Amino acid sequence: MIAELQKMLVISLPVAIGIGLSPTFKTSLFLYEVFYAKHGNMPACYILYSKAINKFYIGATGETVSERLNKHVQGFYDNKYTAIAKDWEIFLAIECMTTKQAFAIEAHIKRMKSRKYIENLKCYPEVIEKLLNHYS
Repeated sequence: MIAELQKMLVISLPVAIGIGLSPTFKTSLFLYEVFYAKHGNMPACYILYSKAINKFYIGATGETVSERLNKHVQGFYDNKYTAIAKDWEIFLAIECMTTKQAFAIEAHIKRMKSRKYIENLKCYPEVIEKLLNHYS
């Protein structure tokens, strides 16, 4: 059940963020909300984007991505990379089963050192599915 839920979320989340709410996303969101209510925070790898500096930031968290985004925007990490801009927004969030998986995917994306790779993650959800399977 958890693995199936994870696959549904990861496949539909980029579509929902980039294009709009699809019927698959609405179903996935409902299932995620039920799961989240029962189990608490889901670890995630996330990518933020700042229009002001035209840069991406890749991170991983055990708290919700929106909570982490608020910390970045409010300057909680004042001596860190994200302190150079205040307009960060969530570009992509990849829900993971463990923090170990989230940090492994974060490291993988950073190793790629490619803006095009990051943009393709949003366009091709099957790449995200492969990452989740590889680092499970």
